Amino acid sequence: MQQGGGGYGNYGGNAGNGNANGVNNGAQQSWENGGSVYRNDSDNMEQMARSQSYSVEPPRAASPLTNVSSGYAPRTSGPASPIPYSPSAQGQGAEAAVGGQMSIPPLSLNPAYNSNSSRTPVRAVSPVTESFNQYGYSSPAPYSPYTQYQSGPQYTEQVTSYAAAGEMKHRGGQVHPNECSAENYANGNGFSSPPQRKVYSPYHQNSGSGYGYEANQPYEYGMFGGSLKKGSLNRLLVVGNLRYLFLLGLFVIPCIWLMSNAVSMFEGGAVSIYPSSGKFDVKIGEKDMEKLGNGISIVGACMNRQENLEDILKNWLTIKDAKEIVLVDWSSEPPLKEIVDALDSNKIKLVRVNDEPKWVLSRAFNIGVQFASYEKVIKLDCDYALHNNFTESHKIEQGRNFVSGDWENARDENERHLNGAMYVHQKDFWNVLGYDERIQTYGWDDEDMYSRLMNGAKLEKSVVNYDEIMHLQHDDSARAQEGVKFVEVETDYNSLLLKKLDDWGPKQTERSAYAVEAHGNVYDVTATVKPSSVEELSAEVDREESWATALGQRLRDQFLVPWDFLASMSTKNRELLLRNLMERLSRSEDESYTPKILFGHCMHGLGNRLRALGSMMSFAKNSNRELVIIWENDEHCGSDFEDLFASKYVTMGELGPKAPFKDGQKYDDAFKKLKVYNYMELEEDAVKDELVVDDPEMHLYYKGAYIMNAPELSDWEQDNENLRSLVPVDEVKEIMEQHSTKPFNNMVGVHIRNRDLAQDIQNVDFSKEYTASASNTMDYWRHKSHYKNFIDRMRQLAIEDPELEFYVASDTVEVQEEMEKEFPGKIHTTDRTCDDRDASCVRYALADLYNLGKTKKMLGSNWSSFTEAAQRFGGIEAELAGQHFAVDPDGPPES
Repeated sequence: MQQGGGGYGNYGGNAGNGNANGVNNGAQQSWENGGSVYRNDSDNMEQMARSQSYSVEPPRAASPLTNVSSGYAPRTSGPASPIPYSPSAQGQGAEAAVGGQMSIPPLSLNPAYNSNSSRTPVRAVSPVTESFNQYGYSSPAPYSPYTQYQSGPQYTEQVTSYAAAGEMKHRGGQVHPNECSAENYANGNGFSSPPQRKVYSPYHQNSGSGYGYEANQPYEYGMFGGSLKKGSLNRLLVVGNLRYLFLLGLFVIPCIWLMSNAVSMFEGGAVSIYPSSGKFDVKIGEKDMEKLGNGISIVGACMNRQENLEDILKNWLTIKDAKEIVLVDWSSEPPLKEIVDALDSNKIKLVRVNDEPKWVLSRAFNIGVQFASYEKVIKLDCDYALHNNFTESHKIEQGRNFVSGDWENARDENERHLNGAMYVHQKDFWNVLGYDERIQTYGWDDEDMYSRLMNGAKLEKSVVNYDEIMHLQHDDSARAQEGVKFVEVETDYNSLLLKKLDDWGPKQTERSAYAVEAHGNVYDVTATVKPSSVEELSAEVDREESWATALGQRLRDQFLVPWDFLASMSTKNRELLLRNLMERLSRSEDESYTPKILFGHCMHGLGNRLRALGSMMSFAKNSNRELVIIWENDEHCGSDFEDLFASKYVTMGELGPKAPFKDGQKYDDAFKKLKVYNYMELEEDAVKDELVVDDPEMHLYYKGAYIMNAPELSDWEQDNENLRSLVPVDEVKEIMEQHSTKPFNNMVGVHIRNRDLAQDIQNVDFSKEYTASASNTMDYWRHKSHYKNFIDRMRQLAIEDPELEFYVASDTVEVQEEMEKEFPGKIHTTDRTCDDRDASCVRYALADLYNLGKTKKMLGSNWSSFTEAAQRFGGIEAELAGQHFAVDPDGPPES
């Protein structure tokens, strides 16, 4: 059906000769219901809502129930309004369609859409508000279907202090001393006393038409409170004549008066399936469904959410058709009763659950729904606010469907938190035994509930309209659940554990039970039975495996860390990596930002690894990347990173896949976001000294025993400063303590690399590690660093300074003994019995590096990364054997 120019007649504007076809019956009924029509040449309802086309300014509003000879478009939503529409006095969008002028752009229930209002409205305001708050705002003369205006030939309605008056206030109107409910007003009860000023009937029309009421006439005590004009009411109700209507009114009016006053006295006529006094016991899921009233219960539960609770409850009290609010106070301190008492509403039922040390959502909402007295339940967190027409736009049928949030359909990050909203029939809720009470830590409780409603109860899930629900923003620290490390991981963790257990349902024998003491609308509740948690029901190996998997899922899905890398990462390091990435994410103001990682794979012996590591640390810091150190325990270095340093870096003790990871790209797209740089030149696709480019869209993998070729992101001084920031473990500190009183300021450090390649590392084939040229060069310099080549230079220094002493470190224990013979009383060494490369020996080597760095001068071995590392730690330069002393006249071989 095409919406025609008549559309706004139905909203209190002008119905025109538009193109609404096929609606003559509606037009006829509207004509019979007492309105007149003004011309409006707008083509369709959408244009009229957008204020695009009015041919003439109407003299005043047509009736909310009006007619047009050539077409009538019925109102699609919202109450009627008598506010005139014209080029100079009309609004925009849906709010305009119910009678208000809006500031531009129109206001919304969601405050995020209210921040750019260009100006304060001159008079018209939102039809869903009465005061300045996050739901809109009013002005001194607000327009709405239920409001008044201070001056001018506009529409004024004054209503009585019945329940409907409160509803009208929340719709945006002001209530005046002379009051009559809208329902009674429309059905003929009239007013309690004459109005204090002139008002106009909502069924008024232009003079002379003969239907409805005279314009500009005061209300009297007629059936509709105004001066009647001939022949109107019998046509209005199609009963034939005014006498029939009068007789009908004699019967109907007292009934309406009793109903209205009952509503006022009991605030919606709330019922309860439990007594309001005394003691009794309840067990979750055991209740008489036949006693449920016809209506809606709002169920909320919270622990220590006092800050916004009062505003949230005020919002919930405005929700249409909601007859009660069940608020579960889960052992809050201070209790929530004071906030509830301040609202003075009999619609709120407070369930105080005592002696609960931690928040458990599943049990809290189950006990809340247990106390709900009506057939339908709206389950809300205590930071959710609703549009007051929520129930009109969300329809559910028992056994057919339910409504819930869905984080995948959220339009922004804040709306993802609305996943827990649910509108469901109680029978459907209890058919699956409500929430799974074995879930007692954060997450998966809502998703599990929805899954069982769909798969177990065979219900259709409808997604909530996000325009009619709002989440008050806060960070995860405001959650009641203590000890929540990672919100998404906790959710995945519970999901994984539940897969190993039987489904929750009516056959579940271990469910919560409570002892209750009732005091009116307040119920003191204490658990007598608490079901075991999913963790308590799971084996330790399952818990550990599920937690590690949940961490991995989050790192893979959110940050694109390849699964093969995660498989080589311990649970502890997964936690640390995720925490660091989340912190980087929280510090960024760029919503599109995703933190990137540098995976630094340190190769060969201790000195080589430290050289590469210093460069990696500089690159990661300067490119704002998270550094993950890959430090494999192998023949070159038999220790883990944690055996040497206590620094809080994310580390991996092994890496299963091998660069360039071509196989991984076939089954894990995360590898497509990984740029590989490999300096180990004998390996596949490796290019030593390749320029490393910082691509902000890619994770980087660097493998090498050398500094990275990244001139602007890594340099000698910064690399060394990074290495000096590393903190050795206590075992290394204890080794260094042997020399805590030694005069390092008058020592020369001596590092002697005494072994050639053939003797150097057991079980290592250097032909597979280095090129032939590199091997020849290293072997030459190893011979030049034989201990005998150091003796002459050391004697020369001792002659120059007779007080001089030496700290000697060597890859061979026997060398230290020979030096003590050559320089008796002048040699200091770290006592040890090993010169291998296992974990204990590498710790001795690290202690030697720190001690060498403390000396005032150093004699070292050329082409030795260990000598280089000592220089880096100490910030000193070394004289090198074969280069500065014991020089070969023929020079080194060409490389």
